[in-house]
Amino acid sequence: MINYTIYYVDHVELATASLSICFTNILTTVKIITFLLYKWEFAALMEKLEEMYYEVQNAETKAKLKRDNGYARNLTRMYFNSCCCTGGYFMTAPILKIIWSKLKGVDVPFELPMPMRFSFDFESTPGYEFCYIYTGLTTLVVIAYAVAIDGLFIGYTINLKAHFIALQSVIETNNFLKSESELQRDLSACIGYHNKILSLAFKLRDIYRPIIFAQFLMTSLQVCVIVYQMVTSLRVGVSVEISHWYNLKPSHRRILCLLMLRSQREAIIKAGFYEASLANFMAILKAAMSYITLIQSIE
Repeated sequence: MINYTIYYVDHVELATASLSICFTNILTTVKIITFLLYKWEFAALMEKLEEMYYEVQNAETKAKLKRDNGYARNLTRMYFNSCCCTGGYFMTAPILKIIWSKLKGVDVPFELPMPMRFSFDFESTPGYEFCYIYTGLTTLVVIAYAVAIDGLFIGYTINLKAHFIALQSVIETNNFLKSESELQRDLSACIGYHNKILSLAFKLRDIYRPIIFAQFLMTSLQVCVIVYQMVTSLRVGVSVEISHWYNLKPSHRRILCLLMLRSQREAIIKAGFYEASLANFMAILKAAMSYITLIQSIE
C-alpha cells in the first residue's frame, strides 16, 4: 500500500485513499503485536474475571453479569459480521467487475481488492491470481485479529462495568445497622472487592495503552487525509489565476471571478454537530492532551 501511495503521489485522490486504508492496516498491525506481546496477560485477565464471576454470591448480581456477557457477545458478533461484510465487498468487487466485463465483451484492467502495488507483474496471469489470494489471506488475518482484540476489550470493559455496578448496589442497599464485627466484615469485603476491580481496570489500561494510542493517532491521521482532500477545493481559485484568463472577454472573466470567490469557501464534511476541518482537528488534539495531562496528575 505504501508503494501504491508513492506510485500515485501526484494523483491526490488515489494516494489519499490508499493512505486511509494503510493507516487502518497499521493500526491492526499494532493490535497484533500488542496481542502477541501480552497474550499471557490477556489470558490472566480473562481467568480473573471468570474467577470473580464464580465468587459472586448474590443471585441477582450473577444474573446481571450473565446478561452483560451475552450483550458483549452480541456486540462482538455484530462487529464481526460488519467486518466480514466489508472484507467480502472488497474481495468480490474486482471479480464482479471482471465477470461483468466478460459479459459485455470489453476489456478492463485487473484490479486488486485493496490499493496495492507489487514489484512484479501483478496485472496479468498468474501474478494477479497470486496477489488476489495473498490479499484475501491478509484480509482474513486482519479481520480475525481485529475482531478478537476488540471483542476482548468489549467483554473486559462490560464485565468491569457490571462489577462496579454490583459494588454500588451492595453499598447502597446496606443499612449498616449491624454489630461492630459485621460492619468490619462488610466494609473489608467492599474494600477488597473494589481493589480487585481497580486492579483489573489498571491491568486493562496497561495492556490496551498502545492500542488506544495507535487508534487515536491513526484516526487523527485519517481525519487529516479527509481534511486535505477537502482543502484541495481551494486550489480551484489558484488554477483560475494561472490560467489564460486574459484571452477571455470581460463578461467571461466575471464568471471566472465568481468561480474564484466560490472556491474560497471550504468544502468540509459535516457529521451532526461536528465538522471535519483543520481547526476542529487541532482543537481535538489540544483537548486530548489536556485530558491526558489531567489524568496523569490525578494518578
